[in-house]
Amino acid sequence: LNKVFQNYLFKIIRRQNSFTLTFFPQMMLNYDGNSVQVLAGPQMKGQHCGMCGDYNRNTYHEFIDPQMCSLKTGDEMALAWTLDNKYCSQKITKPACAMKEPIP
Repeated sequence: LNKVFQNYLFKIIRRQNSFTLTFFPQMMLNYDGNSVQVLAGPQMKGQHCGMCGDYNRNTYHEFIDPQMCSLKTGDEMALAWTLDNKYCSQKITKPACAMKEPIP
């Protein structure tokens, strides 16, 4: 099924074993069966936060947990954003917030 629509919110493109989901010009997601790559357009700078950072061109405070506490490593960040223990078969120990106040 190959159809092109004039007015669309997003477009899905399949290339062999990979998919690209395009929300032009804001964002593009690439999936190859193993990993997801998110590419944000320049108008998205400084407008989001979370596991992917805040895209403000400042490399400080990129490792942030869901409570907006600063973390030291990518491993800590992955643990902090892991689903709650009720969804996992193994106990997940999340890093503690070492800051007195979360990052604004």
